[in-house]
Amino acid sequence: MSHPVFNTTNLSSCLQVAEVFQTFAVQISNLATLRKEIVNGINQNPAMRSYLPTAKILTKHTLAFGKFFRRLQQLNHQKFALLPLCSDLVSFYWTQVVEASTQPPGSISGNVVLSIHDNLRLTPHYSDSDEVLYPLRFLVQGMVLFKENLAQWTVVKKNGAINENTRAFSGQFIQKHTLTTRSFDPAFRGGCCQAARDTLHASQLL
Repeated sequence: MSHPVFNTTNLSSCLQVAEVFQTFAVQISNLATLRKEIVNGINQNPAMRSYLPTAKILTKHTLAFGKFFRRLQQLNHQKFALLPLCSDLVSFYWTQVVEASTQPPGSISGNVVLSIHDNLRLTPHYSDSDEVLYPLRFLVQGMVLFKENLAQWTVVKKNGAINENTRAFSGQFIQKHTLTTRSFDPAFRGGCCQAARDTLHASQLL
């Protein structure tokens, strides 16, 4: 069932969501870049430890943006793929995943622990560090956004109809980012993919 914010009969709401999404899609890159610069400074210069609270705030906001993007994607995969700057957003997140795969182990931190509640529902809990360049939760958000958009990039749908969503993505974009996974270090790929699978299996927002 379509969610009200993605209901084509509610044009005003759709336009508002598109505007907010476009603004956030631009801001996430600035936030993540600023956060990495501060974390780099903290790791290289002990005198900058006073900026750790700032890094924590930026981490919190960066992950909150990721949850917002993921929620929109869950509501309607097709319309999410057509939102303005969606291809740029997915490309940005995937670029971060690729960069993280080439960094020393200390650049990535985080664990996912699944707990079972009384209603037998699995819930993932994360223990990320604010002092690493790439918190695991951030990387998982990027991998899930990319994975869930793959179906929107097929040129022809299962029923034989042309997929209008492919207009938002060039063939070079899709080929570049899907082939990149082959160069991932097995340990890195296995760890992040397992975290993504655990989270999706638990049907929880990232």
